[in-house]
Amino acid sequence: MKILHISYHTSPFSKQLGNNDAGGLNVYIKNVIENLNDEDIQVTVLTGEKSESLEENNLKFSSYSLFQETASIDKKILLLPEFIELIMEFVKVNQIDLIHAHYWLSGLVAKEIKSKYGIPFIFTAHSYGKFIEDGSNRVTSECEILSHADLITSSSKFEYNFLSQNYETPEQKLRILYPGVDVDLFKPTSTSKENTLLVVGRIQPQKGQINTLKLFHKLLMLVPDLNLNFVGGPSGNEGKEYLKTIEREIEQTGLKNKVRFLKSASQEQLINEYNKAKIVVHASQYETFGLIALEANACGVPVVSINQGPLKEIIENGQNGYIAESFEDENLILFCKNIISDSEYQSKTQINCLNTAKQYDWKNTVKQLKEIYQELIFS
Repeated sequence: MKILHISYHTSPFSKQLGNNDAGGLNVYIKNVIENLNDEDIQVTVLTGEKSESLEENNLKFSSYSLFQETASIDKKILLLPEFIELIMEFVKVNQIDLIHAHYWLSGLVAKEIKSKYGIPFIFTAHSYGKFIEDGSNRVTSECEILSHADLITSSSKFEYNFLSQNYETPEQKLRILYPGVDVDLFKPTSTSKENTLLVVGRIQPQKGQINTLKLFHKLLMLVPDLNLNFVGGPSGNEGKEYLKTIEREIEQTGLKNKVRFLKSASQEQLINEYNKAKIVVHASQYETFGLIALEANACGVPVVSINQGPLKEIIENGQNGYIAESFEDENLILFCKNIISDSEYQSKTQINCLNTAKQYDWKNTVKQLKEIYQELIFS
């Protein structure tokens, strides 16, 4: 089988995550590709972002170097027709059995290829325009992609239902494919814990980082030596303005000496930050899954969130974290206080976190994905 993965707008092998468009999508694709080590499968990955090429075993990764990693999404949209032309030439001279497109821009590419060459494609969205009420033509494009795709993977029951209800996607085209976590990489270390809350993710309004300050305010009254760390840089112009809003709020409330911004981080740096923190705070209202929660749990760190979607499929209140409708919820605050102040409670919770993470394995994800590939190619 010859599979083409398209990740037009960001390179899955980006070394610094949490900056501009590099995030969970990159982690997802990289882990899927690295576990597709079947000698019967040849994988090619193409991106528009400038990145070093890679070729080993059954994997070939190439970049058309149309833009730098700092390019805005608007620029990437403008350059999409050029990428489509280039990739059409690639498909013309290379045998491809199936395309796996990631994110809506790559989905548009796969749709064009299918229209011209009849090559089937799988679509994994990772995010949706309807999450953020995007007023552009993104939602229209997503509807076209979902209509033309041969199969759509959803990373959670929440995403499955969201697609069925909000995009009217036929259920026979949907397949739940849970992501995983590398527990050999994300694991507890000997790093000593600090009285720190950790927030991980690209800084943009939909990620809701400013809401974590409400929780921080409440907990500071109970634990005065508590600190708050943000890992992740701003995504686009909107993210830059949002970062300024967060910084102003911190300045006005006198928290400047208690809050640290770490911007982007390598995977090794991120693991170190997870292990130093006592709690990871997840503030994003919309997610298709929530890899950050799994990574934190794999490091033995509980997650608190206000996400009412897929995080509920991972987190069990009082066991490996806590989910509430507000960061001012008294039960959530009590859970955090116990984690920070009670070492015995923290140790019991850590065991629960580790047990949760063990249930999610990239090898299982890829095993199911291979079956999907075979089903589409040989049906």
